[in-house]
Amino acid sequence: MDPRPLLVGSHPAADFLNTTVSTADGPVERLVDGRALLDWLVAVGLLEAPAAAAARARWPAADLDRVAAEARRLRERARRVLEDWRAGRALRPGRLLPLNALLERGSAHRALALRGGRWTLVERARLDAPAQLLVPVAQALAALLADEEPERVRSCAGAGCTLWFVDRTRSGRRRFCSAELCGNRARVAAYRQRHGRGG
Repeated sequence: MDPRPLLVGSHPAADFLNTTVSTADGPVERLVDGRALLDWLVAVGLLEAPAAAAARARWPAADLDRVAAEARRLRERARRVLEDWRAGRALRPGRLLPLNALLERGSAHRALALRGGRWTLVERARLDAPAQLLVPVAQALAALLADEEPERVRSCAGAGCTLWFVDRTRSGRRRFCSAELCGNRARVAAYRQRHGRGG
């Protein structure tokens, strides 16, 4: 499988859920270690590349691997919470305590940064401990719950696909993680069925 992060979720929290995928050969874990977690954080835009490089240089691989293991546990807890939220089940405040605890780890400052030829005010995380690497993930999950409509947060309709996405289409009718992945497979299967070539 391609080692690059799969970014089809239209939201960092959905892309976080998509760091484990089901394939014909079984589940594939993308956050296998601390290095993979740092690479994913940079790819999805939750951590700047220089901060990731500093984390690699500053902290032992074993510490980063422990944070990756915590990220995997967080992902599965978040998946259950988001499934309930999407289904319209009330979320008791106690279920969000672990997420709030992660948010409390955060420490940040604001700085001016040159982006696209313009000065922009940005917030930069201050990383004093490896565990703080999960703060931007927790922020993305919290933003999804606070800012998105549950009916716009979906699982792919593709056969066997476990990927999540936020439907940002105007019509609200997005069904697949990606037109190129599952959307194309569904069109081919429908064509074969219509033309009597079912397999």
